[in-house]
Amino acid sequence: MCILNQNDNCATNLAEEGKNIILNDQMDKVLVDILLVQITEGYKISNGFKDPASVAAATAMNAFFNLQLNKEHIKNRIKTMKETYKSVCIILCRSGFGWDDDTKMVTCEKEVYDDYVAVRNTSSQDTIFL
Repeated sequence: MCILNQNDNCATNLAEEGKNIILNDQMDKVLVDILLVQITEGYKISNGFKDPASVAAATAMNAFFNLQLNKEHIKNRIKTMKETYKSVCIILCRSGFGWDDDTKMVTCEKEVYDDYVAVRNTSSQDTIFL
């Protein structure tokens, strides 16, 4: 696994070896910007992006960060971003949770968190993470 922090600008060929590449926040922001361009160019469809958008995003990310991503890496990252967004939305619907726009993080009092964790640990239906 290759973990890149914001100071890294290159990765080894782990993508070719079938290992995970974990994108950092800066890379996610660039990816979102690239995907916004793909939307304006008409490559967004109702259930996701057309293949040329994923290929273009991979190509741009590779050039910008010296990575070796392919369209499947991009599709998987979009899927992960959607799952994270869904989880955050579900948590924010719960009483006591809020959003800090400066830090872009979910906030709550310790007691609210402790109660949430206690309920979550006793319920197999609740798979939302914090």
